[in-house]
Amino acid sequence: MTRAGRERAALLILLAVGLTLRFYRLGVDSLWYDETVSGYLAGSPVPELLRHTAGDIHPPGYYLLLRGWLILMGFPDGRAAPTGIGLEWAAGFFSVFFGVTLIALAYILARRLAGARAALIAAGLVALSPFNVQYSQEVRMYTLGAALGALAIYALYRAVSAGGFWWWAVYALTAATGMYTLYYFVFLLVPLNLWVVWEALRKRLDRKTLAGWITANFAALLLYLPWLPNAIRQATDPPVPPWRQPTPPLTALTEGWQALSLGQSAPVWTIPIALVVLGVFVWGLARTRPRARLWLVTLGPPALILIVSALMTPLYHVRYLFTFSPAVYVAMASGEAHLWRRQRVVATVVALAWLVGAGATLHAFWTAPEFRADDHRGAVRALYEQWRPGDAALVNAGYAYTTLATYWPGEIAERVRLTESLPDPRADDALLMLTTGHVDGAPDLGWGDPRSDFFAMPAETARAQIAAAFAKYPRLWHYRIYDTVSDPDGVVRSLLDEHGGMVEDRVFAGEANMRLQAFTPREGAPWVPARPEAAYKNGLKVQWLEPATQATAGDRLYGELMWLPQKPVADIATSLRLVGSDGTIWAQPPDERPLGPLYPSSAWPVGQAQRQPIALEIPPGTPPGAYSVKLVTYDPATGQPLALASGEQEITLGEVDVIQPESSAALGPGIAQFGPLRILEAGTPATRVSGSDQMPVEILWQAVESPGEPLVVVLQLLDATGNVVAGIEEEPLQGRYPTQHWEAGEMVRDRHVLDIPAGLTDGVYHLVVGVYQAADRARIEGKWGLLSGGPAFEIKEIEVRAGG
Repeated sequence: MTRAGRERAALLILLAVGLTLRFYRLGVDSLWYDETVSGYLAGSPVPELLRHTAGDIHPPGYYLLLRGWLILMGFPDGRAAPTGIGLEWAAGFFSVFFGVTLIALAYILARRLAGARAALIAAGLVALSPFNVQYSQEVRMYTLGAALGALAIYALYRAVSAGGFWWWAVYALTAATGMYTLYYFVFLLVPLNLWVVWEALRKRLDRKTLAGWITANFAALLLYLPWLPNAIRQATDPPVPPWRQPTPPLTALTEGWQALSLGQSAPVWTIPIALVVLGVFVWGLARTRPRARLWLVTLGPPALILIVSALMTPLYHVRYLFTFSPAVYVAMASGEAHLWRRQRVVATVVALAWLVGAGATLHAFWTAPEFRADDHRGAVRALYEQWRPGDAALVNAGYAYTTLATYWPGEIAERVRLTESLPDPRADDALLMLTTGHVDGAPDLGWGDPRSDFFAMPAETARAQIAAAFAKYPRLWHYRIYDTVSDPDGVVRSLLDEHGGMVEDRVFAGEANMRLQAFTPREGAPWVPARPEAAYKNGLKVQWLEPATQATAGDRLYGELMWLPQKPVADIATSLRLVGSDGTIWAQPPDERPLGPLYPSSAWPVGQAQRQPIALEIPPGTPPGAYSVKLVTYDPATGQPLALASGEQEITLGEVDVIQPESSAALGPGIAQFGPLRILEAGTPATRVSGSDQMPVEILWQAVESPGEPLVVVLQLLDATGNVVAGIEEEPLQGRYPTQHWEAGEMVRDRHVLDIPAGLTDGVYHLVVGVYQAADRARIEGKWGLLSGGPAFEIKEIEVRAGG
């Protein structure tokens, strides 16, 4: 293989390694606050996107490109729907693409400035750099900005050194696109063009080159002209609060070099490695020619940021250094290449030390809890599961609401400022958001635009509105993150504590210590004498709002309980159940403390009623028919039910007729199919059984088409040789809802009980399911995916032990 061939092969290997590292754990964690902003803006209609970003700290270019990418990925309106890992992976892949592109751009740039050996080293540094891996997985504009920056440097170098219309055109396009991507891109363009001025002052440029340079910059300015007024206004009159505090220059320099050399999650013990790499970097700057060019594009951008931060407004954040990082890796590669020529042993030791440091940093980034993204996915899911009609959510100032807009799986009713008229409580379960403002912020915050996410909220207004919210809503949630920025004196937190009692307080993973808190009015809730009620022997009375009398499988039933302690009572817990006519429990949500874990019944004031909103989700596929909604109240310490004055241990809150939805969509592609019936889910809670046990089995069927005839389900337990040791044959739901009545697309949740015979030999057995036609007992051949599967599908392996 020729030298050029070996070089290309090495580059391809580095690209493959870089891609692999960037794919590792991509989409596993939740999107954090800034990333949900990206998804939210990308999903906005284009006119709204442009209006919104005009008042934001970043221009619209990245969001428009992300919108196009998400549409290509199957999100029709450009908004990534809350579909778990698919959302994060699809959005993050856009950054991965530019992150891998950076590897190739670093190679090209270094080859032009420092030679072939330095080019491969630069590509390797970018491929393995923890700083690059981190931002290549983040749904933000930084890898795009860095790629555009590297391309702008290369294009301007080629245009100045070799001339030609196309290189000037590439430079103009990348300069304008970079400014549409990130306002901080200007801190690269300034030193990059200062280099041209330097070359001109040294009389190294002819008139044609100078004319091309002026024309290219004029073209870039012309392309950026439509957005220039917004950029100027942003720079001179920022519409957002001053989020960042000034960073001491020494802190910025040390933090910045740690990130550039080894990454933001580098362990403390890697500091000596970072210092050694700093020496290599400085040597690379000194040895790379022409020297002025690399000095300016590596040190110029951070120097300008620090100068502006010191003289005008704090602009420094370590993440913004990533935009200017490609030139840094070129300088590091140049220094390592020169070191290799002089001291190969020393160069090898330096390279190995860097690899060890980078590996430790990546391990920490992937595994250490302190570097986990804020778990908005989990927080919003927890809020959704506990959300009830009448609730309202208080969301901190700025863009925090985008996390709910991204991950909320249901309907979002409206979002209003806390300073505005409060909407009436919702009778349905749609999300109602109240956003707080910057407490006692400048009156012109957000340029006074009533649509701005950033707005001033006088403390007195907050006091009046929070009091009104507690009077209007029976339960107020606080989605609390970054509230110390928008409310440094804790005014909102104090008011919530003053007017409400905290009943829930959950902290979620991530560096921001995000909390989900719930409050109820301190004065309790009104007792409604007209409602049905019951009394317990311990002096506790309960009344209830009867749930709906008809519900669709897959929906939620809502209601409420009102508790009235007539004397001090011990702690209680409640269990809600959907019970069939035969006594079978079809749904049982997790048991609850009535008002939450922070306000147990033992702390309730005597004579003051307390409200407990309840919800019961009817599982998809629940067979149509009549069911009862029952309540069991018990002592959580012993598990013993509380006895009613009547002697009963449960209350029937109401009767509900469950019907099938008009159209049923599959929950997934299915795991098996027998003729017209597809299995969506199948399982049993049993893993180990013994003789004479009864093993429950649940199957969620979907009719691909209407069967039109009775079908029989066959459940069997097979030994290692395939012999049937236990079995049952019966129509779904023991014939109560035969398949000839099933409509196309209908889902049916089917339950059976398999008796385990005594005397079985210890070992591993196989639980299988099949289907046959009742008319002629002909078995229906199954299909698993695209393959023919045979007459039986294995649900699970079951261990049989004679001793249980």
